Amino acid sequence: MERIILWGTFEDVKKAYGLLAERIRSGELEVTGAHLTQDAACGDLFDFSFPVIRTGGALFRDASYVLLCGMRSDHAAIASVTNGGVPREKIIPEALLQIPGFSFARYRALSQSRVSILSNCCWGGQTYHFFRLPFLSPTINLFFEDEEYLDFLENLEEMIRTEPELSGTEYNPVDELEYPVFRIGNVKLHMNHCRDSAEGLKKWKERCGRINPDNLLVTMITSQPRAARRFSKLPFARKVCFVPFETEIPCCVHVESQGRDFVAYINSMATGATGFYDPWTLLEEGRIVRVSSFPEEREDDAHEKLFSAGGLLIYGARSLGHRAYLMLPDRLKEKLCGFAVSSMENNPDEKDGHPVRDLASWAEHFETLNIPGDRILVILALHPQYYREVELALVQNGFRQFLRIEDVERFFPLPLDL
Repeated sequence: MERIILWGTFEDVKKAYGLLAERIRSGELEVTGAHLTQDAACGDLFDFSFPVIRTGGALFRDASYVLLCGMRSDHAAIASVTNGGVPREKIIPEALLQIPGFSFARYRALSQSRVSILSNCCWGGQTYHFFRLPFLSPTINLFFEDEEYLDFLENLEEMIRTEPELSGTEYNPVDELEYPVFRIGNVKLHMNHCRDSAEGLKKWKERCGRINPDNLLVTMITSQPRAARRFSKLPFARKVCFVPFETEIPCCVHVESQGRDFVAYINSMATGATGFYDPWTLLEEGRIVRVSSFPEEREDDAHEKLFSAGGLLIYGARSLGHRAYLMLPDRLKEKLCGFAVSSMENNPDEKDGHPVRDLASWAEHFETLNIPGDRILVILALHPQYYREVELALVQNGFRQFLRIEDVERFFPLPLDL
């Protein structure tokens, strides 16, 4: 059992405690205390069933982890906790628990594995950031052109031993900055998030020294079949290439970009929140396992999810949402908390006696119902092309369990005469 201390404002600690309720009941963890950064007096008025800590001490030393609750500025929050005497390796932001498939045992094993992720763009850095892992790779906050990245990988040992030379600067219109471009032979390093060339070179050299050659995960995002074929021939045991086209090339994974910029879409998948692949298996084993191929998911699990949920929310288009509602038997309609619609235009305030609200208001509504976010099952009444985008948005709003309308229809098809 993990022993957890919660760190944050009174409201954030109270909310996090509710989200952890299922893990506490299952015996996965025990909350042994809370450190309130504001509204400390509220802790005396609310029965947390654990002590409110105002100073360090034995509870901090004995805790497995200190969980940062609701804090957006991770660096500042972590600094405040470490200044309170807590070792950095014990500090976990609450957002980490929202990554699908998270468990403390799995996270500890991943942290101890010291994986080095090589990437030709921001995907590697985003993955490190979301999983709160140390940067054990030089390919953070920069990008390569496809063919030059492949040259880099084909001569990896020499590349990380050679000090880059400043080649010039280019402009990043998104961050509105002039950034340094370094060169190693014919390979350019576009440090497009860096203003200071000296700082960029320092970070590159430091991170080259941290590479773990025994646990390399080599990744690439490309739209070019020629680059994908060349990548597949690299002599790395664990490698994955994301491509936007159908392919039989080994180690390549076809992803539909849903009409978005392909690289940006793959970067947004780093947490696994889109439901396309399991991020833990990718980081642990270097292979893609599509979420829809999990044996416990979809058809086999839909029935159990429906009947074990603490509450149901139907989210999506008005007509499809009503169709999903009509499918449900009466005993499941009793669990329905309401409808959340993708657009409030031309929608009533309630439907068949159930409230209709926009997504932003539902997080607050569920707090008043005292139902943890992981006990709410969201039925997605959408056209298929919107599933991944909406699932990502829902996860970011604290919802973690979904069924698609066709999953429900397998068990409760509408009568033909309706």
